[in-house]
Amino acid sequence: MKPFITISCIAVFSLSYLTHGAPPEARFPEKHRTFFKTHCLACHDSETKEGKVDLENLSFRITSIEQAELWQKVLNALNSGEMPPEDSEQPDNTEKADFLDDLAQTMVTARQALSDSGGNITLRRLNRREYSNSIEQLTGVKVDVGSLPIDGGSGTFDTVGSSQFISSDQFEQYLKLGRQAIDEAFERHAVRKTPSKIFRVEPEDTVNVQSRKNMKTMAETYQRYLLWKAEVDKAAQAPENQQTLEQIREKYMLDDLTDNLRLYQNANLLKGSPDAKKFGFRDANDASFSFQGGYNRTYAYMKHYLELPHSDHGTYLKLAWGIQRIDVLPKPEDIPPGTYKLRIRAGAVKDSDSSRHFIEIGHPQRVNQVPAGFSSKPLASLQITGTVDKPEIIETTLVIGSNTPREFGIQERRPEGNQKALSREFYAYKRENGYGTPAAIWVDWIELEGPITETAVPESRIVRVEPENTANVKNLEIIRRLEDTYKEKWLPWKEGVDKAAEAAENQEIVAALRKKHSDYDSHPTLKYQKAGLLKGAPDPRDYGGSDPINAVAALYSPYRRYYSYMKHYAELPHNDRGAYLKLSRGIQRFDVRPNPKDVPSGTYKLRIRVGAVKGSDPSRHFIEIGHPQTPNGTSPGFAKLLSTQKISGTIENPEVIEVNIEISASTPREFGIQERQP
Repeated sequence: MKPFITISCIAVFSLSYLTHGAPPEARFPEKHRTFFKTHCLACHDSETKEGKVDLENLSFRITSIEQAELWQKVLNALNSGEMPPEDSEQPDNTEKADFLDDLAQTMVTARQALSDSGGNITLRRLNRREYSNSIEQLTGVKVDVGSLPIDGGSGTFDTVGSSQFISSDQFEQYLKLGRQAIDEAFERHAVRKTPSKIFRVEPEDTVNVQSRKNMKTMAETYQRYLLWKAEVDKAAQAPENQQTLEQIREKYMLDDLTDNLRLYQNANLLKGSPDAKKFGFRDANDASFSFQGGYNRTYAYMKHYLELPHSDHGTYLKLAWGIQRIDVLPKPEDIPPGTYKLRIRAGAVKDSDSSRHFIEIGHPQRVNQVPAGFSSKPLASLQITGTVDKPEIIETTLVIGSNTPREFGIQERRPEGNQKALSREFYAYKRENGYGTPAAIWVDWIELEGPITETAVPESRIVRVEPENTANVKNLEIIRRLEDTYKEKWLPWKEGVDKAAEAAENQEIVAALRKKHSDYDSHPTLKYQKAGLLKGAPDPRDYGGSDPINAVAALYSPYRRYYSYMKHYAELPHNDRGAYLKLSRGIQRFDVRPNPKDVPSGTYKLRIRVGAVKGSDPSRHFIEIGHPQTPNGTSPGFAKLLSTQKISGTIENPEVIEVNIEISASTPREFGIQERQP
């Protein structure tokens, strides 16, 4: 329990009150000297000073603000899990907890002593990121920190003490999350010997069965609708209703009401019109919609999908109407906290749009008892690379906590917030093929297995990529190379061509070129592509081009296309500690390329700290994660896309996105991220 007490103390430092009387002495116990030397001074002595932090002469008796601030850094680094580094010797958990507990108490005393003596030091709470990391390191449980205070800060920093204040209510949230983590840790420990279970869903026994029931209901409703409609049509022929029909036509600006929805929606205005309730409908509008929004819209669509090959042992995901999602709904009591595997056997439909070969996994929600999307943003987005004839089994890891919903579903990936576009596309297809949006993904089965028993794993390592030291450096190299080529090769050669074009001996040639090419003078490169026709023109081979056309392509076109774009990105704010993803040119992808021998098979976490640019298009606030491909030394996407993630943070308040990645013996050991591509 001591680690939890330590976290609580840190969280309430800002609530400490000053005491009256002689200030107490703030002295850190000498028993921790060995721990301090072993785990702190190895990297932060006077000679090494890693991160410009020198702790060698730091006194265990805190008498100044400067000393207190250094000790606060030690406390923050240890609590957040940043120190000691992953590749350094790790302290015993009990020893570390004792060190942190005593240091936390010493810092409380230091605050009192320094405040009484006129000092000014801000001792702060852990921010969301630090608290989450600390809890996970101590208990193995990842908590949802959404209920904790929003991390204030200065600029892009989220550890500024003056912004990390806390109220008593907020303190209770820290305690509540800590208790939940401990309860869940005990619960996970208790179920370690619980045998793993598999919950399998065969969609031909669930989705297809329900679809047939829905179709049967639609067909029966349609027959009742036809009987009601016939009576309405009969009433519409009566002379006493002709004036009413004219009013309906004028209201909706229609020339003809024959079989028109507006006629049947307003059937109650017609004298002698049948009572819709006698036919099983609430009113005329309900009767009309049962046809227009039910049978007429979706019956042929659902019938087509059920008649597709392989529907006897699987189902096709629907994008527009009908049952669009396949759910795994085990009993909650059968799903204790732990790590689970969700597997999907699926394949893409031959000749279907490849941009639709993606599925999303999430927690289901129901709108009016109808499966409709997810209750929160998808947990994962996975690419389908198999086919209906040769399906693949996709596997992803799900970590289920005490408060995690126990229901999971899959659906075809949807355009963000664009149901109207899906509807328009559906009706466009329906006019063409008679049923609607064609199928793109077939699913054989889904299964959830767990909890997975933890086994001994190699010591974890962290491979971190700071894009300001990789992508930005490479981009600057490209910018310099473009500048050098433009100034040292293109401009001198261009000047020579311009001079030759003005020479008297070439005027007849230039006149002929102008006659043949009306844009000879206005086109940015045509004159230089035709430089080989000019007498006395400089040889492009002297400037790095094999011929005039190649000289334009190699010496000028890259500069014209990319230079201003890449230079703009390089000059954006915050490039000193991050990088902006490019969608079209330059280094478009950030890669993580560890030594393959350092990445044994197992479960890994890929974390990305990222934020969306203020005022940018929300439809672009997505990143893709995958295995890089690099033909011809460039970075044009992935050999296999693993996941798509939505960005909800900002540059000022970035979020940390975490994705589980399963690595087997045959899995590539390189990973990359890029902005989601069209």
